[in-house]
Amino acid sequence: MGGSTTPPPPPSPPHSSYSSHFITAFNRLFAAVYAAAILALFYHHILSILRNSSISSSLISLALLVADFILAFMWVAGQSFRMIPVRRREFPEKLKRLAEEDFDFPAVDVFICTTDPDKEPPMSVVNSVLSVGKISVYISDDGGGEVR
Repeated sequence: MGGSTTPPPPPSPPHSSYSSHFITAFNRLFAAVYAAAILALFYHHILSILRNSSISSSLISLALLVADFILAFMWVAGQSFRMIPVRRREFPEKLKRLAEEDFDFPAVDVFICTTDPDKEPPMSVVNSVLSVGKISVYISDDGGGEVR
């Protein structure tokens, strides 16, 4: 109980950072206006279904309502990427410093396959993964991107 304990080593600095994008407020305002327009469209479809006296026009209105519902669901599902947009920035000099130091990596291996060097540049992927901690990373760059 009275033994001395050594403090844990300080955490290594992250190899990438992110910041929020300035256009977030505009995205949220646009989403609110668009959601109001979708609700107005649903209201219009429901009223047109209730007002129609013929079965054929009711079925057409119902089909349009279902199609608009599917498209609205797809739009809502894609809004999560626009509500909090993130810009990442890499620090290759920190990665080089980490590679020069002698680390005792744990027995955890990560294998990442990338396909598009424009959407997933290899250096960005490595920096993002290495910022998690001391792990071994293997990247299979099937897209043939250049390591910069």
